[in-house]
Amino acid sequence: MAEGPSDEDAGRERPPDWQSPSDAPHNEPPPQYGPPAQYGRPPQYGQPQYGQPQYGPPQYGPQYGQPPPGDQPPPAYAPPPGYQQPAYQQPGYPPPGQPQYSVPAWSPPPADKPGVIPLRPLAVGEVLDGAFASIRQNPKALLGLSFVVVLIGQLLILVLNLESRGASTGARLGAAAATSAVSLLQSSIVTGAIIIVIGEAVLGTRLPAGEALNRLRGRIWRLVGLSLLVGLLSVFGLALVFIGAIWVFVMLIFATPVFVLEKTTVGQAISRSRELVRGAWWRTFGIAALGYIVAVVIGGIIQLPFALIAARSAGLFTTTPSADISAGGEVLLTIGRIIGGTFTTPILAGTIALMYVDRRMRREGLDLALAQTARERRSQS
Repeated sequence: MAEGPSDEDAGRERPPDWQSPSDAPHNEPPPQYGPPAQYGRPPQYGQPQYGQPQYGPPQYGPQYGQPPPGDQPPPAYAPPPGYQQPAYQQPGYPPPGQPQYSVPAWSPPPADKPGVIPLRPLAVGEVLDGAFASIRQNPKALLGLSFVVVLIGQLLILVLNLESRGASTGARLGAAAATSAVSLLQSSIVTGAIIIVIGEAVLGTRLPAGEALNRLRGRIWRLVGLSLLVGLLSVFGLALVFIGAIWVFVMLIFATPVFVLEKTTVGQAISRSRELVRGAWWRTFGIAALGYIVAVVIGGIIQLPFALIAARSAGLFTTTPSADISAGGEVLLTIGRIIGGTFTTPILAGTIALMYVDRRMRREGLDLALAQTARERRSQS
């Protein structure tokens, strides 16, 4: 309750600008909610203060420890009894003036997938999954081709190893060089043919192994020379520093897919591989290393029983091991390499081929051209 003017204030002249609300001009700004003007005795909020007046901000809200006066309304933050919040103020309801429906977020349409991979830039897992999907889709071409080529190469290596048993050091070095040459020839042919098969698998086409080899006709020796050149350049990098050899190998990892699929020359394949890898060396290295580890683990599991039997035949588990593995042990190791190589070669070649396709889709928009080719093939079939 406001107090009346005291005797001390009775004789004080009323300020000329203190007008009643009805007398206030209409062009004045609206009242500012703040402390009242300090004319006369300031109003006392809460308990009256005796003695010297206390100037300070009013105390809003309920005063704990004292019940609120009965003639005052309840606090503003407490809703009255029976009050229900309007629907538009409830959680999850759009505010007034907003549409009463949710607009779905836009997302690009799914990429076309005519074959083993979607025609868009690939994730790391999709590259490896595409290599295994290619084997599942066309096992006759990939595993059959790998088995035949690896079988021929490993039989030649077995003959060289058996002939060099007990020979001089020079003869053994010659046999080792011949073995390396056979391995290079075998790896080049099977890798090039598998890349051709997987290049067609991307478009959903199953290419026979004979057709893949037919496409390499007249280019096999240049393909072998390209593989030899890549190996020599990697060895040259190894002579400098080990990291240099890895860098050179990764920079030239797409040389074989470029030579086989784009039908370029050896020099153009090397130059184009460097161009494709530039700016993505670490990604290329990481995916290639992961694919190599997967292939080595699978091949090691397959060859482990044969290697253990061959080691036992050489007496490696005894106190007097033999200097050479027996002929039977050589045969067992060859069988293990044939079976292991049949599975690991398509994995390695498929990983490199799909890395090449992914890099071109990212850099050159190859996915658009492949999607158009796939649509044309579907319309013609």
